[in-house]
Amino acid sequence: MCFYLKTDFKDIDVEQTNRLLFFLALFAVAGCNIRDGKVMRDLEQGEALAKKHCAECHLLPSPTDLNYRTWHAEVLPAMGVRLGFVDEQEKAHEIFRAIEPLGMYPEEKKITAEEWNQIKMYFVYNAPEELKVKEKEIPTDLGLFTEEAIETPEQFPATSLLEIDEKEQKIYYGNAKNNVLYSYDYVKKTTSEINVGGSPSDIVHYDEGMLVLSMGTIYPNDKETGFVKYFGPEKQQSLISNLPISVHLQEEDLNNDQKKDLVVCGFGYQKGKLAWYEHQDSVYQEHLLKELPGAIKTEIRDFNGDGHPDIMALMAQGDEGIFLFENDGHGNFKEDTLLRFPPGYGSTWFTFYDFNNDGKDDILYTNGDNADFGSILKPYHGIRIFYNEGNNKYTEGFFFHLNGAFRALADDYDLDGDTDIACISYFPDYNNTPQESFVYLENEGNMTFQARSSEVATKGKWLIMDKGDIDQDGDTDIVLGNSMLLLTKVPNELQKQWKEENKPIRLLLNNTMGGGL
Repeated sequence: MCFYLKTDFKDIDVEQTNRLLFFLALFAVAGCNIRDGKVMRDLEQGEALAKKHCAECHLLPSPTDLNYRTWHAEVLPAMGVRLGFVDEQEKAHEIFRAIEPLGMYPEEKKITAEEWNQIKMYFVYNAPEELKVKEKEIPTDLGLFTEEAIETPEQFPATSLLEIDEKEQKIYYGNAKNNVLYSYDYVKKTTSEINVGGSPSDIVHYDEGMLVLSMGTIYPNDKETGFVKYFGPEKQQSLISNLPISVHLQEEDLNNDQKKDLVVCGFGYQKGKLAWYEHQDSVYQEHLLKELPGAIKTEIRDFNGDGHPDIMALMAQGDEGIFLFENDGHGNFKEDTLLRFPPGYGSTWFTFYDFNNDGKDDILYTNGDNADFGSILKPYHGIRIFYNEGNNKYTEGFFFHLNGAFRALADDYDLDGDTDIACISYFPDYNNTPQESFVYLENEGNMTFQARSSEVATKGKWLIMDKGDIDQDGDTDIVLGNSMLLLTKVPNELQKQWKEENKPIRLLLNNTMGGGL
């Protein structure tokens, strides 16, 4: 295909010209003619084609979501594979290597080569040279929490599960590398362990025993080696097997038959699923809710007020958003889209809290996954609050930019009558603001927050966190989970420090009521 450059540059600034020349250099062929206006028409056609074809699978991204180099080198090749275009660049792309064995590569091209080049031109030409991320000051004078040392068994820090059990005063944490689930007794200062047989990711407690969800392996794959097992005092029992990489588990009677069913977030890789499993005597029957990868977490409650438990789910990996599955009381669900995000958002977590004290729970949401394409700092990564307007309508009312945000937990940590937020980042800006790794947002009134951090921020690569009153003194403590499985863009001195200290979890005791035993 020939490209034609507009000869009058008065409407094109220097940065746009550089982007255009960058693009043309990639696709130019000998003998191309330059004709006035052709580039502009191709750009308009590329935008129309993007709206038509890219939006079939997910919310249409803006070219300004990434810089033009990232579009060209990482994202567009992955998009091309999905549309049936594979040249030497695409064949080397991890997406092609992943989907070809699964039979997901289209047998015929979905659009023409000219149309595909116009789409690429639209994204590259309109993308910025660099994303503008505003630097911020986060003081490290947080004195609300005191770190308490926990002696843990020797292990590589690869924490994949973390939970505080307030009643039993225990901390459960799973290791994705050695497939062990640990239980730390805060009172006795002892640790017990269970070899799960796969990377543990979630648990459901019973009076005796527990259900354990396993990813199989935490590394990206489509082998479906995840499972749910019961671990009791006298027996182990496999309940569900052949799951994609699964990260969240809940139990609830969804069809009103007096038996507890299971909801599993099969995050997967190129293939995944959100499903509920009907408890039928000794087996669990699968019912698909959404046959797509990216299910991260669910919340089960009666959202529409009809007396039946509904399911709200957060999805990533492409068609990102928060979706509601309304239950008719017999296990039949109707899907409704509540919030939808661009595919590069990197959704990581959501939970509920009534921030404005109106009696309706709002959504606290984080996005900051930077492990896939375009691992550059993004100004839209961070923490958001979506206020509950009623009738399952949510409106964004708060945003705090946090590079690589992975989880946020709300509570009145300082017991002053308003809601604060503790948050972690798995992909902070280690070069400029490493304190982003752990941030405490103190509510100073009227939803105005002051960000603070502490030295614990750089004591691990925090993938996961939980909160609870572990010492039972009346205030809320925090535990952080360290996972060193992915060490992209981490300074060598920090990596060395983490390997020497070798701590999978860190306990932060709240000082408000004294703390400790």
